[in-house]
Amino acid sequence: MPYDSRILREAPSAISPVDRERLMLSTTLDLQSRVVLYEEMMERYSDSHPFLLVRQAEMLNLLGSGPLAVDLYCKAQNILSRMGIVDKSFDALLEKYSAQVNDQVSGALAKSRQSKYYQTWKPTKQHRFPTNLPYPPPSSQEVKDLLQALKPPGSSFFAPYLRKLVIETNLVESTFLLTEEVHLLPVAVNSLLLIPPAIAQSTQDLVRRGISGGTVTCLPESVLKDPTRIKSILNDTLAAYELLGALVTNTEDLDKAAIRRIHACLTKTCRFNDVHYIPAGTTRTETRKTVIVTGTYNIECCPFPDVDAEVQYICKMAKVNLFYCGWNWIKSWHNPFATASWIHLILVRCHPFEDGNGRLARLLASIPLMKHGYPPISIVSTQRPDYYAAINTAYRGDHGAFVQCMLQGMQEAITSVQSL
Repeated sequence: MPYDSRILREAPSAISPVDRERLMLSTTLDLQSRVVLYEEMMERYSDSHPFLLVRQAEMLNLLGSGPLAVDLYCKAQNILSRMGIVDKSFDALLEKYSAQVNDQVSGALAKSRQSKYYQTWKPTKQHRFPTNLPYPPPSSQEVKDLLQALKPPGSSFFAPYLRKLVIETNLVESTFLLTEEVHLLPVAVNSLLLIPPAIAQSTQDLVRRGISGGTVTCLPESVLKDPTRIKSILNDTLAAYELLGALVTNTEDLDKAAIRRIHACLTKTCRFNDVHYIPAGTTRTETRKTVIVTGTYNIECCPFPDVDAEVQYICKMAKVNLFYCGWNWIKSWHNPFATASWIHLILVRCHPFEDGNGRLARLLASIPLMKHGYPPISIVSTQRPDYYAAINTAYRGDHGAFVQCMLQGMQEAITSVQSL
């Protein structure tokens, strides 16, 4: 839309000739590439120039992130006001658009509060810690001993284990669907049907040869089939687990900012998909998004106005004594599996972000396990039905099934990597 003020129509003079030309040619790019380009410009030059703010807001609007677009529009308007610039066309647009977005946000929230749920939202304070599980399951010591034996100094075991983990954590969410085994594909040559050596890719091949060296083969029903994007998502997930190491070393650093950084890393590539846009590292309090987990039954998540406060409370619980037990629940609690189950439950039920919450919860719930010498959580895709059933059981206060689910996933992942 044409604006009255020159500052909203022309790129900042500080932008180099090369970048200015890139912006001029951006109209030929797809929406995803334009968003990434303007993010780069805002990081390189200024995230407070009205021209860049308004262009990014326009694209977020097209991606369906109305509240975030309004925030950027308002930021631009405030900067113009401080500069003594009045743009009536822009002001009229913002007034109309803000009213529309506010109506949509308020309507979705009101509707969610009137809906019926199989499981209603319960704040973290109401989820009783599983003190009835004071010790790890007996077979967990075997997992710990095996892990220590497999990863002595200089061992290459942990890298493929982590690759197995990041593949499975995306498969569980159906981010993409990969073949599990290497298949022999028939090829027609001169009208003869020949069976060449194994040429189809599998999860095992990615684990064995690494993300860059492996070849991606998707199942026909996979929504995402682009090998480049799939590898990028896997590398994003690996990078997120690298961020986890600092939190394992020092849980005092676990706060909302750290969680946002990890989520932004996890969703760097997969935030753009054919269904909707996921604002990476941006909580639902900021996006003002109402989310209901749907399926066989509906599950109510934390109302978006309360998400940030809930996340802060969850982080606080990692650094203070558990109400009546007198133990710090990450540092001294004797059963890290019970702690991990509780962390996972409160995060997935809070649902702090629009998407990526399951992957985030499994990652953060690995902290107590890793502090006690266990590997990070690996829920393999074949466990998916049991995994979701165990979450529902944990919601009702029984974390035993989820503890066994975590242990089984670790065992299966270790066995899979050993077999390579």
